[in-house]
Amino acid sequence: MKQTVSQYSPSLPSYSGLTLNQDKATKPQTVQIVRNRFTWCFSTLENRSL
Repeated sequence: MKQTVSQYSPSLPSYSGLTLNQDKATKPQTVQIVRNRFTWCFSTLENRSL
C-alpha cells in the first residue's frame, strides 16, 4: 500500500541527485505533516465508529 501511495503521489519528492539535499532538509517537516494528518484521519474514523 505504501508503494502505491508513493508511486502515484505527486507531492512526494523524487530521489534524484538534484533533490536529494532538499529532501534531507524538508523530510522531518514532511514526515511530521504526514504523521499529523494520519493521526487526525485515524482519530476521526475512530470517533465515527464510536
